[in-house]
Amino acid sequence: MSTKSYVSSRNLEPALTLGIFSDYQRLVGALGSLNSASTGVPIESTQLDATAIRHTLFSQIHRAMRLGLCVRIVYRSMSTPKPHERVIRPHSFIQAGPRWHLRVYCAKAAAFRDMNLGRISAVSPESGSSLPGKDEDLEWQQTVSVRLIPHEGLSAEQARMVREEYMGGTAALVFSVRAPLAQYIIQSFRAAVDPVREKAPEHLLMVQHPEALPQSSRWLLRERNA
Repeated sequence: MSTKSYVSSRNLEPALTLGIFSDYQRLVGALGSLNSASTGVPIESTQLDATAIRHTLFSQIHRAMRLGLCVRIVYRSMSTPKPHERVIRPHSFIQAGPRWHLRVYCAKAAAFRDMNLGRISAVSPESGSSLPGKDEDLEWQQTVSVRLIPHEGLSAEQARMVREEYMGGTAALVFSVRAPLAQYIIQSFRAAVDPVREKAPEHLLMVQHPEALPQSSRWLLRERNA
């Protein structure tokens, strides 16, 4: 039995795509919903959504964002685990790994904050409040560079392997992101912020010059040094 197929050679150059792996995933049907992959080869993924979100709640927040409105929510936090009310003006959804967050202006904090969407249990209209919006979120408008490098505690051979695995052999893995999102990049790669305390090989990567990140991006550094 024979099949007709194309086999790439070393001289193959991309013409219709960028030649990156995600392009290949789309072509073979292995990107997005892996359950519907058409590769004919089993693919399993641990990239799961672990935030319990009610559709009606999401819809109300989505509408508030679209219209620039404030809403009253029932919220819980690590500092105040008992349900309590807050008035917020949300402007963006954030998907970070298995969890969803909101970028909001919170009247109680009198500042822009990230809120865990899974900790909101109720949403209602709030017509009597006027809070700052996205255009006034200066941290959100700021772009920062997050540089991840092999952990300094790795041997030379281990560091070379990590560079090849994560960085394509280059010196660093670099992300240009909104300042408040830098923390999620660091978390998703389990990158060490304090390599003296967060040792290899439990941490394969470390943040290069974390002190250069803006204050909104450095809460991990403050927490881990506390």
